[in-house]
Amino acid sequence: MDSKLPWFKFYPSDFMGSGKVSAMSPAECGILMKLLCHSWQEGPLPDDPDKLWRVVGAAPDEMRAAWPVVRACFDVNPEGNLVNRKLERERNSAQGRRQSAKAAAEARHGGGPAPADAIAGPPVGPPAAATPPRERVRAELPFSEAQRPRRLELSTNPPASMGSHSQRARPTRANGAGA
Repeated sequence: MDSKLPWFKFYPSDFMGSGKVSAMSPAECGILMKLLCHSWQEGPLPDDPDKLWRVVGAAPDEMRAAWPVVRACFDVNPEGNLVNRKLERERNSAQGRRQSAKAAAEARHGGGPAPADAIAGPPVGPPAAATPPRERVRAELPFSEAQRPRRLELSTNPPASMGSHSQRARPTRANGAGA
């Protein structure tokens, strides 16, 4: 492959939920996983179990026995090699994401290597000299000292209209409460 991708998305629910995979023995399932990984790294596979048994680490007779079941998970491409449709869709999607990210990075950095200050990033916060003193800030406020908002004082005494706790009406059995 011209551009190797180090990893691929794997959806366990799709894999284990596949009718083909759920009917496989553990050995067949392991062979399939190893072939998918090898195909991701190296591209299409030869349609010959005698060439693939070393790739998966199986004995030749074990590979030949598992081959009809495992082979059903692959299609033949125009060159006569085996490809897994879902894996190839994921490869195309990953390559598209990679190209988009590369184009975005080149656009941000003008197509060349990233400048040294782009790695470090801009300085954080304004320079200390640009911060005005507190008195100057007060002088620039849009209202006069007389109009300046005052601090709200909270009282612990209830307003006179509410009365005290003892004067409030309490529900009793006579007025329908607790019946």
